[in-house]
Amino acid sequence: MLSPATSRTISFSTRVGFRSFLVSLLVSGFAALGAPASALGQAPERFQPDQGYTLPPEEVQDFFQRDTNYATLDHPSPDGERFLVPLRTELSTLERMGERTLRLAGLEFRPEVDRPWHLDTYGIYGFRVFSLSQREFHEVTLPEDSFASDFMWSPDGTRIAFLVHLRDETRVWVTDGSGSAPEAWGDTPILTTLGTRSGGQGSRPSDMLQWTPEGTLLSLAVPPARGAPPAPPLVPVSPGIRRTREEPLQTRTLPF
Repeated sequence: MLSPATSRTISFSTRVGFRSFLVSLLVSGFAALGAPASALGQAPERFQPDQGYTLPPEEVQDFFQRDTNYATLDHPSPDGERFLVPLRTELSTLERMGERTLRLAGLEFRPEVDRPWHLDTYGIYGFRVFSLSQREFHEVTLPEDSFASDFMWSPDGTRIAFLVHLRDETRVWVTDGSGSAPEAWGDTPILTTLGTRSGGQGSRPSDMLQWTPEGTLLSLAVPPARGAPPAPPLVPVSPGIRRTREEPLQTRTLPF
């Protein structure tokens, strides 16, 4: 069994940042090498505005389609026999990114599905369970076009509970310790506006899912009789006021 002192991981955010920098460099290189001197200042034919959205060169598309997941055994079962390995993607679609998002006091959430926008655009699309004794992975398939989060082993290590973020709602799902036969746990939509995270819980406890000693689950359900949201006022109650300072500051400025 691996100990924390000997485990080595790679920063996901660093890898994504380097990938974005490399793709920008590739695209810049294609533009610089492919345009003759007489065409400087003119858009290449494949970038004409009347064509709408266009795809990058095949080399760049292939780069983004490659699987960047690697196995890090940092989410063990209570007995240390099995490890949960999530499969992530940082890619999204224009359809997902363009859906209605409300922004309030540092929060970005989607009221139609009761969850933060990042859980609705990218994240964990599946996972595997690695058996230490068998030295093999067991693939777990999630519903198509969904993401997952908040993986929690049961106290006896025989089951795994997690949240599945479907297109229209979030549900609790459970699978056995080997990752076979995943299924929905009840039919109650879950309210995940504040307590959940896109990257999975790792060895940390979840704020959204808790196993009881009796083997049942606790979570936060969407109120069944919840009313419609209040309508925004047509007339502002006060003018919009923004204050700035002459010298630059280290404090981040949030857009909302």
